[in-house]
Amino acid sequence: MKKTTGKAISLILTAAMLAGCSMGDGAGETQGKAAPETAQTSGAQEATAQAGGEKEASGEKKKIGVVEINFTNPFYIGWKEAAEEAAAELGYEITVQSAENSIENEISQIENFIELGVDCIIADPQDAGALVEVFKKAADAGIVVIGLNSPVDTGGATYNCIIDHYTGFKGVTYAIAEGLEGKGSVCLIQGQVGHEASDSREKGFNDALKDYPDIEVLDVQPCDWDVSKGVSIIENWMVKYPDVNAILCMTDGVTPSLVNAVETEGRLDKTLLAGNDAEMECLELMVEGKMSADYLISSYRDGWHAISYADAIMRGLDVERDAVLPGYVVCSEELAAKVKAAGFTEMECITPEKAIELSENYADEFRGYFDK
Repeated sequence: MKKTTGKAISLILTAAMLAGCSMGDGAGETQGKAAPETAQTSGAQEATAQAGGEKEASGEKKKIGVVEINFTNPFYIGWKEAAEEAAAELGYEITVQSAENSIENEISQIENFIELGVDCIIADPQDAGALVEVFKKAADAGIVVIGLNSPVDTGGATYNCIIDHYTGFKGVTYAIAEGLEGKGSVCLIQGQVGHEASDSREKGFNDALKDYPDIEVLDVQPCDWDVSKGVSIIENWMVKYPDVNAILCMTDGVTPSLVNAVETEGRLDKTLLAGNDAEMECLELMVEGKMSADYLISSYRDGWHAISYADAIMRGLDVERDAVLPGYVVCSEELAAKVKAAGFTEMECITPEKAIELSENYADEFRGYFDK
């Protein structure tokens, strides 16, 4: 079993070590059939199938190139570990690179993967619109191209392996609002403004709070998916908002630091805390009663799901163009009942214990998932 554990300082040091190394080596469930293919898409698939057949005949492993946003957030580190595990089991050679929060780097790395002639490119778009042309270029070269976690609209030329960011964080916000009994003050740590995951989560947050007019939003700040930036925001808020009733965080790379800061200030008993991703450390903090809500993605689940999806496409299975990772709102049974009574029924709520069980068995959950 793999876990993302340890206090904030350990996470930052681990991320920094990985970032310093050369990385050059190395909605709900989907239903129905894919949309009709364009001539462009068909041509790309034929080229991919031909290239794949030649590699299989020679015994050469197919290659997957991945561009992640950064390696400073533990979520991306966990994703990389699970993706490498899945690729090894499924017989692929995988290279995962960091764009270091630069869209220019991301485009350049995708261009490089095209030149290298990889069989599949997976990229987490910092700006989905900015990747459309380079995604199309890769598809025209016969490469399977997948937008990761947030969709890239290429008119059906590529694929998307995505997360329902909106519904998940909306449910988390409902859980916190119900925990506050509909009144009080909250702060929100965003991800990266302009990034679809962050913007969708913020929309879910705002839409949920429309049902709670007596909850005041004191502050909203972006951490750019960076742990150190998130820690700086938290330190500032501990001084600026001594009476805040709840703090929600869009990334569990930062959430443990939030819990630690609030606990150090002796304010856990009067401040509700929530995260997003439901990494193992946060689920354990929930079991200890230090957090109230989270959204189960799990970097390891996400990594295995994405590689399983890429494998299914390269094996020629009839899959959806948009594959959505199954997600769950995580909270106590008591809060789950209140959330449902408040009208949130768009996503299942599960206990932290159940979420831990799912997170521990991520490979079993997605092994052969798209063959069903």
